[in-house]
Amino acid sequence: MKVKSIIIICLAVVLLIVPLSSCTTTDNTPKIKVNLKMTAGDEVLYDTVIECEKAEPTVMDVIKAAIDYYEADITISEDGKYLSKVDIYPDTEIDGVLYFWAYTLNGEEPKGSADTIVVTDGATIDYQFNWTKSIGGGEAESGLYDSDSNVFTEDNGENED
Repeated sequence: MKVKSIIIICLAVVLLIVPLSSCTTTDNTPKIKVNLKMTAGDEVLYDTVIECEKAEPTVMDVIKAAIDYYEADITISEDGKYLSKVDIYPDTEIDGVLYFWAYTLNGEEPKGSADTIVVTDGATIDYQFNWTKSIGGGEAESGLYDSDSNVFTEDNGENED
């Protein structure tokens, strides 16, 4: 009898936790649609609408939904706060140039990490692959990744080093 009670309690806990862990729930939370676009230079990697049924989903919840639903080739950092790789484009440093993913939400730079910024229905998340390089004296140059630079290619899976 004790074993049966423990199993029932464990199942109840699992049924309560699982819906809370993703962008999709089974309750009556209204669906929201979020536009997600990811570009590396001239290459558009993703340009889609993601549906979320989670109450107050974050940017990272939308990314996780894209990974789950579209089997998107996206890697999230170990701490869950930002993207560390999309397709063949990783956050990395090559020859003193730092390459990284940054996003805007509805055209504005957010003041927080992707796991804390809440999105609303109709929001647009625009991730772009960027670079920055120190030029000395505390100054830096930066910009959007240039596809013509061929630093990252399909052939080598990451970079030409």
